[in-house]
Amino acid sequence: MNNNGTNPSLDEMDQYVAELQEKAQKLTEDLTEAVGKARSQDGAVIVEVNASGVVQKLELTNRASEHTPTQLASLIMQTLSRAQRAVGEQVAEAIESFGGPGGATGLMQQYLSYQPPSEEDDQPSGESAFDPPEPDPEPEQQTPPAAPPAPKATRRPTRPTDDDEDDDDRPW
Repeated sequence: MNNNGTNPSLDEMDQYVAELQEKAQKLTEDLTEAVGKARSQDGAVIVEVNASGVVQKLELTNRASEHTPTQLASLIMQTLSRAQRAVGEQVAEAIESFGGPGGATGLMQQYLSYQPPSEEDDQPSGESAFDPPEPDPEPEQQTPPAAPPAPKATRRPTRPTDDDEDDDDRPW
């Protein structure tokens, strides 16, 4: 229905469809061009992701060698999360501009629910990204299970011998 309470005319429907097509085209272009970029604070890691959050570029600079493997892995994941959040903001803006009847609020909220947590949620408070992990607790000493008892030795039955029999008949 249009603003005056009557059914929309064919021309109004055509205009509405044309507007939606333009918005859809713009949304497609915005999503295609959306790139999230992030650099670690020390510049050791550079990450770029596409609108889906898929890594398009991962660069480790010479500064990466200053970190232990565990530290570097943590730094890569933090930088990746920041790049994904950056592209998530671009995608959210594109979806919001698409609008439509009733807006795209539900679609946008669903998309945002899949984004990485904010930087405040990346680490528990008081922990540094470069704190070494706590060692695993020592496993309790367990005594190995007792060996099963050895089977009883059974004696092989012997052949009955007959003293009356002459053993000369047997060539073996």
